[in-house]
Amino acid sequence: DANDKTSFVAPMTVNYDAGTYTYSPIVQWTGYKYSFFAYYPAINSGARVASIYPSGVDFEGTPYVEYRISRTDPASTVDLMTASVIDTDANSSKEVQFQFKHRLSAIDVAAVNYCEYDPDPENNDSTDVLPVTIEVHQANFRMTNLLYDTYVVSLDDTKPSTPSNRSEDTIANFELLTAADEYVTIELNKDGDIQMRPITSSEKNTTMIVIPQTTPLHVEPEIIYYRRLPDANGKARYLNSADEIVELELNQDGGHVGTPPEFTYSTAFDFDRGLLEGRRYFIQINFTSDAVSVNIIAADEWNEKTQVNHEFM
Repeated sequence: DANDKTSFVAPMTVNYDAGTYTYSPIVQWTGYKYSFFAYYPAINSGARVASIYPSGVDFEGTPYVEYRISRTDPASTVDLMTASVIDTDANSSKEVQFQFKHRLSAIDVAAVNYCEYDPDPENNDSTDVLPVTIEVHQANFRMTNLLYDTYVVSLDDTKPSTPSNRSEDTIANFELLTAADEYVTIELNKDGDIQMRPITSSEKNTTMIVIPQTTPLHVEPEIIYYRRLPDANGKARYLNSADEIVELELNQDGGHVGTPPEFTYSTAFDFDRGLLEGRRYFIQINFTSDAVSVNIIAADEWNEKTQVNHEFM
């Protein structure tokens, strides 16, 4: 079926192993000019197979891939990269160098923690001030106007790509910390330390990958967290909403008995910009002793890039 893109088999898959890129069968160059197009990943696993649909072998013109995102599972949404080398031949170079570029937008969540506990703020004595560690136990982000779930991406990044939506739904729910025993610890940012502490990351496969759009995102967060003080007298110590210390018995495994006082941040916010192709954005959660706030940080570009060199016969 010519319309069934799932049956398409890529003409050539380049495999990487121990510093060497290989493919089979080896292709002999002739005297013609050649253009090479590549995308990554070529082969997905598990639920990710349905994310990328390449154009057919009989498609005329610059090839493309149709990319589809998951609105509910960031771990099943892959980072699409493409590269191209146009009009080269064996006289120019026997080596084709692919400089891959990110074709989507990435959103990570990070935090800064300026939260401290002063048991006696009237004494003007800073020596009794204790650091507060933030434990994030849930981080859900509901995006109500994620406009696109499909992206026809040209493998030549100088040519336009086309976003679309296969349904009328524009809501995406990203549940980034779902396991009962999984949480992220945000240590105190001391004076002069403005480094963000990651809550999501590509290493943990929790980065939100989305299709670029010019309309700013509207986000409804639900962040559940605890405020922990240093342990003392064999007890785990947490602060409640009245800034009172709640003590819990410690377990032998380093955990504690009982549930600490819970805090929830659920104030909706808007991005202050659209999402550009190949850019990474950070939702920065700012914890202080008095409030929680959000900043949107945009990196100049998505820093992670991969260069693939291969010498053809």
